Amino acid sequence: MPDNDAHGHRQRLRQRFLTEAAGSRSDEALLELLLTFAIPQRDVNPLARQLLAKYGSLGAVLAAHPSTLLSEAGLGPNSVVLLKLVDWLSNHSAPEGEISVSSSSCLPASQDPLFDLQALTHASGAQGAREAQPTPGPMPGARRTPAQPRPRAGTGLFSNALLREAIELLPELPDTTSLAEVKAYLVGRLHYSAFSTRQRYAEYIARRMFPSGQADRALRAFARHFAGRQELRDACFYRFCVSEPLMLRVIDEALLPGVSRGQIARSELREYLAVHFPGRDTRDALKAMLDALLATGWVRGDRSLLSYGYHEVLPASLAFVLHSEFPEPGMYAIDALAGCPGARALFWDPQGIASALYELRNKGLLAKVSEIDDARQFTVRYTLDEVVDQLGRAGMR
Repeated sequence: MPDNDAHGHRQRLRQRFLTEAAGSRSDEALLELLLTFAIPQRDVNPLARQLLAKYGSLGAVLAAHPSTLLSEAGLGPNSVVLLKLVDWLSNHSAPEGEISVSSSSCLPASQDPLFDLQALTHASGAQGAREAQPTPGPMPGARRTPAQPRPRAGTGLFSNALLREAIELLPELPDTTSLAEVKAYLVGRLHYSAFSTRQRYAEYIARRMFPSGQADRALRAFARHFAGRQELRDACFYRFCVSEPLMLRVIDEALLPGVSRGQIARSELREYLAVHFPGRDTRDALKAMLDALLATGWVRGDRSLLSYGYHEVLPASLAFVLHSEFPEPGMYAIDALAGCPGARALFWDPQGIASALYELRNKGLLAKVSEIDDARQFTVRYTLDEVVDQLGRAGMR
């Protein structure tokens, strides 16, 4: 790639990220942007795609051990240090006592005897040469990896779920991407007497439903299409879990393991929070989590127990979550969808995902679904905005 073209491409990458353009938060776009700061004057997109194809996600790349990363063709000491720096920051930005949302198992350099920064630096003569050489992209037809939503770093306890209010008010939001206008509208519609309370709650709803910082058209249009229906409750709870990773962690670690029992005592959730937040008052957080779960429509509860089970995979809900988790057209593995945050948060029956995918394909919302031997995959043809429009046209309201 000529120098002027490379410079222009990198500038566009950075500008797209700063303006939160569509696709700028995908794993591929984020990893490519990261690598531009460590690898000068080279097209790093093939390298980003190669790493994602091997490790499966950006989080897995960041979590890999430094020595493993250094063995990758195209990565040198500068790149490895940058990637591990980002991983370390994502792991250590949480206040003391709160749960970090990163899944990295690597220790910081000061504690990990295998992370030898000096060795990395001295390896630049041998390894750095690889960093300056182009690397091949994935082979044609290779299955792409999902771009996971990026949760807020350092998220811990939260209070006041307000999910019922969000579900009720989203279909009536003004036609604007301005979060300030959305908040003003919510302040005027929330049923609380104190103005300061309405302001604070409007902030909570706006942040959780629109974690990108803009009132994206996709959710606003989806809310109008599915007002008062389970599909909207699904989409709102999905966005809630993206913005409050502790909710998803409680689902993963406390609820899903007991899904065969079909119930859990509230006291078990109280004990879970007490163990992970010692010395903290978790009563408001527990109440907020219970309120959010009960707002989904598929969790029931009384004073002592929550009852739940696998939730039916509604095609429109699947379309919204699928195109949020896999935002760019391409081919993806069905197993990757079954394990994504959206599928886990919504308690989707793993056996029902494939049939719902076929229904989306039959309505023209997916390009292809195939299950041949071990190759179980689907092909996305639309962006999230486009598929929400198609859902309305396809009569799936």
